Amino acid sequence: MFYADSSVVEIVAQLMIAYLFLETGVDNIPRRPFLAKMMAENGVPYAPFVLNAGFVVQFVGGVMLAIDWHAEIGAAILIVFVLVAEWIFHRWWRIADPMRRMYHKWYFHNNLAVMGGLLLIAQPAFATA
Repeated sequence: MFYADSSVVEIVAQLMIAYLFLETGVDNIPRRPFLAKMMAENGVPYAPFVLNAGFVVQFVGGVMLAIDWHAEIGAAILIVFVLVAEWIFHRWWRIADPMRRMYHKWYFHNNLAVMGGLLLIAQPAFATA
């Protein structure tokens, strides 16, 4: 049974993280042309394909967390997704405008915290036998 060995707090925390990825993915679908253009400007080859692949990874990982099906693997997938997204979209150290720089720095640091939560879920995937 899903969530069989989880406390109520663990279930709620995992659902909150899953919601973050699923909701932001849905929100970003209408922004695909803008996001693909931004990715291409940042040197990402085949930007539309990479963007759509990113959406698939984001949704698969989010659903795996939400239904607690191999959640540790879903969390590990989402860690990689966040690292790639950070590299593409939130390179705050390269932004000259102070307001935009602060905005992207905030996202960067926020995503570090999200990855911390994902690491707690993914921990069994990294354990050695």
